[in-house]
Amino acid sequence: MDEKLKEIKCDAISKDSLSIYRTAHAIKSMSTNIGADKVRAISFQIEKSSKAQELDGLSEIIELLVNAYDEFVKRFSEEVIL
Repeated sequence: MDEKLKEIKCDAISKDSLSIYRTAHAIKSMSTNIGADKVRAISFQIEKSSKAQELDGLSEIIELLVNAYDEFVKRFSEEVIL
């Protein structure tokens, strides 16, 4: 997941909507598999926007995505330790 998050940041910088779409789709699939619902929802939003080539505000949405993943990892780690 960390690699895909780095990849989507690079995709956004290059404004490559097809790459953004593909990476967001991969993140959506991975987050579904691990139960990261907020990450899945945000990646789905990015996927839809990039498919429509609506890239305005993408950096902010990607930041929300990264934060949602960080929150998930923290919560997951806390639950595993318990």
